[in-house]
Amino acid sequence: MKNGLACIHCWRKAPHGATRCPKCGNPITHTISERFMLDELLALRSDVATYKATDRREHRSVVVRILHPFAEKAVKDCFTREARFLRDFAGTGPFPEFVDYDELSSHKTFYSVVSYVKGTPLPSAALKYGPAEIMDVFFEILDGVGKIHEKDFVCCNLQPEHI
Repeated sequence: MKNGLACIHCWRKAPHGATRCPKCGNPITHTISERFMLDELLALRSDVATYKATDRREHRSVVVRILHPFAEKAVKDCFTREARFLRDFAGTGPFPEFVDYDELSSHKTFYSVVSYVKGTPLPSAALKYGPAEIMDVFFEILDGVGKIHEKDFVCCNLQPEHI
């Protein structure tokens, strides 16, 4: 069963198919910039909502991240740096393809979009694959982290679930 979406106004989860937030009554945002249809909430943190979505122009799955409208300035700055970083690294290394970054002016916030990479998260893959396959992935990760550090960027959210 698909997860619902989150209300951009009060940052609460809404059930799948809801058109209005059951908490605050505001409309649930289903489409970003008339291009990205939000399909499923993947994660809801205090500062960012992450969705699996459909790029209606390119007819493919993407990941849309929406910054909380009241996020602190430091979080907003990090969100912007990350989007620029992904744009600059498009097509290199083990990074998802950058698709879009823009202001969601109707909600006074920003969003970023990257390609959806289908796969098994590292913790689950580690249970299925042997040491050689896991080491291959590990070296790919190290290569990517090296490229990040060469650009004086430090990823603060590198977790096994994101790999």
